[in-house]
Formats: sequence, structure tokens, C-alpha cells
Amino acid sequence: MIVQESHATPDAPAPLLYGQIALVTLLWGVNWPVMKIGLLQVSPWLFRVITVIVAAIFVLSLARVLGERCRVPRHRILPLVAIAAIFGSAWHVLSAYGVLMAGGGRAAIVCYTMPVWAAFLSAIFLDERLRRRHIAGLAFGMAGLLVLIGSDLVKLGAAPWGTVVMLGAAMVWAFQTIGIKAYDWGIGVIALSGWQLLIASVPLTVFWAVFDGEFDVSRLDWQGILSLGYVVFIALGFCFTSFVRLVRVLPASVAAISILGVPIVGVVSSAILVGEPINVADVSALLMVLAALALVLWPQ
Repeated sequence: MIVQESHATPDAPAPLLYGQIALVTLLWGVNWPVMKIGLLQVSPWLFRVITVIVAAIFVLSLARVLGERCRVPRHRILPLVAIAAIFGSAWHVLSAYGVLMAGGGRAAIVCYTMPVWAAFLSAIFLDERLRRRHIAGLAFGMAGLLVLIGSDLVKLGAAPWGTVVMLGAAMVWAFQTIGIKAYDWGIGVIALSGWQLLIASVPLTVFWAVFDGEFDVSRLDWQGILSLGYVVFIALGFCFTSFVRLVRVLPASVAAISILGVPIVGVVSSAILVGEPINVADVSALLMVLAALALVLWPQ
């Protein structure tokens, strides 16, 4: 399910990448309401500690079984630790609290302002040149998200903390994306994903022990267990690893924009799974995001 890096260019992604992007968009979108189900039964700190540690073990074991190179070159250890420990762990905490405070669908919308920050950061730190169609696609995508969240602007102004938290998550995710792209890591993509998760789990566990410390899973029912399993094996095991592959294959800004469809799926699946409302604005936003994806991903 992992696509070879050599088959894609910035203007014409490999055909299999389209399928991978579509699958990541679908599965990562569904993750938002699924994660909210688990967060109603387990504290955000404990939820992230459990899912990130188990996912890290799973992904690194998979890399070993598939014969990937897993040993990080000595000169890449410090950058990897810095990126994963600072930005990776911050993303996991902020996104968990953001979902709990803002709701699955709306949290996904705010989080996916990430391509804006990634586009600017890639131009500054990676010298990536944004083509006019990429800028147009980014504009369409952001317009779609604004339409989607327009009806909630008053609510967000009155109770902004969930939005602020998710905006922070979007920014640290953008920095992590740029960091993943910036180096030749000398290991396989699955192994790189696993190390990112394992390193991020260390500060997560420390902060959980200091600020929370409770290991209360007594409220977990079968839906909560399925939620944990989905986050471990699908959201982190498959989707995060696939996104790391996209970042390695495509320019960081293009990879970020390519998953703009995730919040649309998040809103729709939140309506289906947890009863969050859906309206005409959601459909309009979907059309705008589809236009954005076409501009960015369709061969010139």
C-alpha cells in the first residue's frame, strides 16, 4: 500500500498516489468523529499516550518485518528527536484537546488550515517555488474551509479556546511536515514514521504522568475500544505513514494541500457517527475543496 518515491514529480504524481491520497483523505476524515468517541471515555492525555505508544510499536515492527532500514544514522538522530519530541508530541496533545473542545468536524476544519502554514514555511525553509495553480488551489481550499466554518464564526468568537487550540495544532503539524521533508533520513518511510511516533510518546508520557497520572479505562465500552484501535492502526499506522510518504515524494506544500479533503470527510462522518449537523455550506465547501485538489494534483 506504500508507493515508491521515484514514480512521482511535482506536476504529475504517480497514478497510485491518487489512490493513496483518496484513501488517506477518507480514513483520516473518519478519524475525527471516531477519535471524539474515544475521548469521551478516556482523558485526552491517556488517550494519546496509549494510541501513540501502541502505534509506534506496531509501525516499527512492521518496518522490521518488511526489511526496511530502521537504524537512524548518527548525524540524523538529533534532528529527528527535535522534530518528533517538540512538534510531534505537541500535535498529539493539541489535536486531542481541540477535538474534545470544538467537536470532531469543526476541529478538522480548523486543523486543516495547515497547508497555509506549510506553503509559507516550505517557501522560506525549503526554497520550494509555489506555482500559480498551487496558489490558486490553496485559495480555493481555504475559501471552502471559510464557507464551511462561516456559520460558526460567532460561536468561535464567543468561545474561542477550541479553535485556538486546533490552530496551534495546525501550526505545529506544518513545522513537523517541513522537518520531515528537510532531511535525507537514511531510513525507510515506515521506520521514519515509527520513530516519529515513538520519540513523541516520551514527552507525552512524561507530561501525562506529571499533569494527569490517572490510568482510568473503566468507562471504556466496545465503541471506545474500537476508537482506540482505529486511531492506532488506521489513523496513525496507515494514514500518518502514508502522509510521511507523500511528504517525501511531493513538495511539502503540495503534499499538505493534497489532503485538504480530510475536513470535508470529517464533517460528513461527524454528522453520521456523532450527530453533528450538516448543511448547504458543507456541500459548497466540498466543491471548492475538490477544485483546489484538481488544481494542485491534476497534471498540468
